Amino acid sequence: DESTAEEVKGGETQSIISHTSNRLTLIAQACRLLETTCRARTASASNGTDSSIGGTALLQAFLLPLTALESGAVSLSGDDYGAMDIIFSSCFRCSDILISEPHDDIGDGVDQRSLARAVMMVAVSVLTPPEGSNASLSKTNDAATGLLMTCVTSALIDTPEKRQLSVTTAEAGCWDAWKAVCSELDDGFGLSYSMPSIIGILADWDNSDRQISALAALRNAVQVSDQQDGGSTIGIIMQAAGAEIVSILKAYGVCSTPQGGVSDRLRVEACADSMKLIMVALQQLCSPGEAEEANVSAFLTVVFDIFTSLISYNGLPNRPSGRPNADPSLGRMCAQGLVHVVRTSPAAFKDTMALLEAEDRAVLEMAVRADMTGYAVAQSQAPAKKKLSLKGFK
Repeated sequence: DESTAEEVKGGETQSIISHTSNRLTLIAQACRLLETTCRARTASASNGTDSSIGGTALLQAFLLPLTALESGAVSLSGDDYGAMDIIFSSCFRCSDILISEPHDDIGDGVDQRSLARAVMMVAVSVLTPPEGSNASLSKTNDAATGLLMTCVTSALIDTPEKRQLSVTTAEAGCWDAWKAVCSELDDGFGLSYSMPSIIGILADWDNSDRQISALAALRNAVQVSDQQDGGSTIGIIMQAAGAEIVSILKAYGVCSTPQGGVSDRLRVEACADSMKLIMVALQQLCSPGEAEEANVSAFLTVVFDIFTSLISYNGLPNRPSGRPNADPSLGRMCAQGLVHVVRTSPAAFKDTMALLEAEDRAVLEMAVRADMTGYAVAQSQAPAKKKLSLKGFK
């Protein structure tokens, strides 16, 4: 009957779940044994006793899966996510363990530099999932990122290789690894080398997530670096990609992106990050010893034109525009930028405002007043109520 069939079906399901769980547990235990053996090999080498524990078989045990992955013999888009996540993350950790040991010679004719070069590109490919992939290999991604960090912060990878790796990681969208590579290269060389690839991503309107993640990576680079390098990072970014950053702010700000509607979250993130880069650029432009009135006015003319568009479209907290998908917080963001210019570069603000059309100038002046007054809503004074005279009723 139906109840018996359901019980049999339920029992089969539980059996399959139990079998899968036991299988993953067994795979995890085998991988832990492999990692422990690698650590033992490293410890023996450090003590000067034996650097070949496990022999060639140990190296093959964690390199063969990575080789199969690199050659395409194994795909990360298969159904067995759980097992693959355990296996490949363990392979990357084993590589990381042996690359991190204090001796260059790993044993069995393998040196750290050769191993690092072999596994580094596999890690990058893993961190660049193919379009449409729905695999969730979180353990593998974390282990691959850790391996890349170990490689770029060591002496195993020389400067030309690191420069190329900055390009490769940028093209792959591996922004944590990209940041680590750039931090290992002096004078902004990593950033400069990778900017053409980043510009291509910023100009890719068909992939909003990738576009905005690149913008966030640039904003993070500015926050970390410009406190130490005297503003060279923002200079490199704006000189190379200033047009793309300005275009992103305007397109997302007034809901005119070529790819059509995007989520509110992505829209706010795009505007906030591009605004941050623009304001840091302005601060650098107006800093002592850097200011040239012609350059400042030219820059502000472009920025004020965009601010006018965003404020007109989105309105302000005390003056909504009523436009489709308008977000007054974006108007407020522009108003805050204007007030910052008023307070830090009043002369440049005045000169630039004088170049604007009267209508645009009125929009920006209104935004400045609104921000300085806390977006108070003007209250019209109600007419005084007439007192009722009772004399006529006597």
